[in-house]
Amino acid sequence: MQMEPLSTWKLFLRHWGWAAAFPMIFAIVFGLIAMFEGRNAERLEADGVNGIAVITDKDIEIDYDSDGDRTTTYRLYFTVETPDGDVVDNDTVGKGFYNSVSIGARTPIRYWRLGPDVNEIEPGSTTTTIWITKVISAVALTITLAWGYIAWEKSAKAVRIRERGARRRAKVTGLVNTSVTVNGRRLYRLGWVDDEGVPGKSMMHKPAKLDAFPEGSEIWIYADPAGRKKSWWEGDIGPRRENVGAVRR
Repeated sequence: MQMEPLSTWKLFLRHWGWAAAFPMIFAIVFGLIAMFEGRNAERLEADGVNGIAVITDKDIEIDYDSDGDRTTTYRLYFTVETPDGDVVDNDTVGKGFYNSVSIGARTPIRYWRLGPDVNEIEPGSTTTTIWITKVISAVALTITLAWGYIAWEKSAKAVRIRERGARRRAKVTGLVNTSVTVNGRRLYRLGWVDDEGVPGKSMMHKPAKLDAFPEGSEIWIYADPAGRKKSWWEGDIGPRRENVGAVRR
């Protein structure tokens, strides 16, 4: 178990704080998409040209995720007629607009004068994309901040209890089952009752890491003297500096 005092940052990582990186990636990616589409919207607004596009092909793409849920994408292939020649392009559109046009049909399109590959064949689709990606980015950022805050606050509380709380003996009461599995193996917590009669549980571990602490064995924990806050196992957060090297479990 832990033989050196862990910093708040290291405990943050142990409390799965690193997982906040995943929604952060979503926030960044969708934020960049919103910025890109916003720039296109500005180009179409400031220097856009109303023209004609000829539908050359249509395609419905169906994908299934790992849960079996289906995603349907409606795609149009078209040629944009411009004074400098035709420009071939394609874009995803809504089901209604997809069904409203047929191959060979001529439909209005707005494109950027300086680059016809920046265009909008379905009216309002650029604005819709901007709002959707902004909302997704904002939600992902909120999850990132909330997840990170919870993990950091929990870690900071553990450090404060270790440095300012009471160091007590506790007797192990057994392993506490959890619903969490890693690589198909269930994780457990070490349960205990300290010498003041206050119960507690450790962080989650693989069973093999807890084999050295059978029921009835004694460990050291750090507790809130007032009994209002969670107690922490020394094996999870490390000992105080003055207790480093002391005989403990």
